[in-house]
Amino acid sequence: MHVLILWMTLIASAVAGDGDVLKVDADSYPEVRVYLQASSAAASSGRASVTFDEVLDPDYEPALVWADERAAGGNTELPSVSLPSTSIEDLPVLGFNQQSDPVEGRLVVFLVDASASMRGIGLAEVRSLAASVIKTLKPNDKVAILRFAKETKEVLAPTPLSNSAAVRAAVEGLEVDAGGTTRINDAMADAVQGLVRDLPEPELDGRRFFFLFSDGADKGSSTKIEDAFLKLDDPPSVFTVGVGSGSGSQLGDLLRIATIAGDKKNFFDHPEPEELVAAFKESSKPLEQQLLVEFEAPAWFHRTGRHELTLTLSDGSGDPRNLPVTLDVATVPQDLLDARTTLAEDLGTVKVAWLAHEGFMDKLTWGGGGFGVLLLVGFVAYQNRQRAIERERQEADEAEDRARRRSQEQAALIEQQLAEQSRQQREMEGRLAARQEEAARQAALDHQQVFGELLGVDGPLKGARFGLLSARARVGRGDCDVVFPSDGQADMSISRMHAEFAMQGGGWMLTSLSNGNVNVAGRVLRQGDSYPIKFGDQVSFGNSTFLFRPPP
Repeated sequence: MHVLILWMTLIASAVAGDGDVLKVDADSYPEVRVYLQASSAAASSGRASVTFDEVLDPDYEPALVWADERAAGGNTELPSVSLPSTSIEDLPVLGFNQQSDPVEGRLVVFLVDASASMRGIGLAEVRSLAASVIKTLKPNDKVAILRFAKETKEVLAPTPLSNSAAVRAAVEGLEVDAGGTTRINDAMADAVQGLVRDLPEPELDGRRFFFLFSDGADKGSSTKIEDAFLKLDDPPSVFTVGVGSGSGSQLGDLLRIATIAGDKKNFFDHPEPEELVAAFKESSKPLEQQLLVEFEAPAWFHRTGRHELTLTLSDGSGDPRNLPVTLDVATVPQDLLDARTTLAEDLGTVKVAWLAHEGFMDKLTWGGGGFGVLLLVGFVAYQNRQRAIERERQEADEAEDRARRRSQEQAALIEQQLAEQSRQQREMEGRLAARQEEAARQAALDHQQVFGELLGVDGPLKGARFGLLSARARVGRGDCDVVFPSDGQADMSISRMHAEFAMQGGGWMLTSLSNGNVNVAGRVLRQGDSYPIKFGDQVSFGNSTFLFRPPP
């Protein structure tokens, strides 16, 4: 079956509000799936029927009966066809537990922090929690696993749980990346973009779930987490889970993601497996109210354009419910289009022959009616010849189209290769320029005047040295003149912009840019406070103490 790109406008309503249509999936047309909201008249034990509203030409039926009679008498000059079907009866209405195709199952994505701090207890907790969730899934539910640090890497593409060995091996094989930052927001945005917007599963409540496991805060992301969930018809359920050594304020970003994604109650700090499984089952409850009717459109409707149909639901206990549905079909596989065209031509030939028979056979008696038969046979031969000419023209057009597409594909491939070569050249030139710029910057630093120095004497930054290269210098872990480390040997209690040293009138003045984390000569400075400082004084930033001394 060809893979189709099928866009449909769905117009659906229901009698008394029962059996609302949630979504029509016809990506594999003529196969169609209609997802419904459960109601008293549309229980999963019920049945359904589909009737396409197009009315067939009433002359077809007597014409086909007449053609069959002629064929039984040995006259085979007319094509043998049957009246097309316009309805499908006795279709099952499937509850979620009866839906078996992987397209109909849930998508569960495990997004795992793979930074170095997750080694050991962190990944052990992830494996335990993920395994507990996986045990509750159905064979047609799909599991995907991604790990992230500085970059996001796919560990397991969406895989049905029927392939349990592959899923289990992917969970057990999780490992950390050496070093790097923890770009939680970037990873979340990449996963949502790739596994929600680009996959064919229905974007319905209770069908898509993300479990984000981490032991700390976001570091280095360029994405705003709000942007990850924009323009989604039905956002996935997102559970953020603190594991490993992370606790308290370190997990603030996970709480924020859960809140933005839909519900802050979906944030968990070192949960027990039973607690996480209970929350997952609660979020899956909408599936209990989602029903499915699936069918294949009859051959007469294998064409592009608009199809109006009526979906009838009944559970045998009351009046059936009729749901009008409209399909706008943009693309149909060519072989189905050809078969449908042939069927229409054959029906037309039989109808015209029958009309000729009805109009003339009873009036022309020459030769026992032989002249009328001669006219009829001649007309049928003419129709067959015209059809053969049309098919030859279509085949020639198709051959020309194939040749044109091959030429376009070759030109596109050459253009792509040239673009890739150009991109690689730009990247190489960029790397060279960056190295040259870094070398020039380092040379400038080597020749800069040092006005003072901070020597770590206690705390996480003990032994570290930092030079003040200007008469006014801001210090902190962010975009400052003096940047303290943010990983490895780090003091995370130091703010991104913590304090400022400024030379004034031959002396130095220290100003706090943080609230309560600056101490000089036993005096605590609040945000905005200033205090004169001299070489030989000790100053504390966060949990680290420095000796302020002249340049070496």
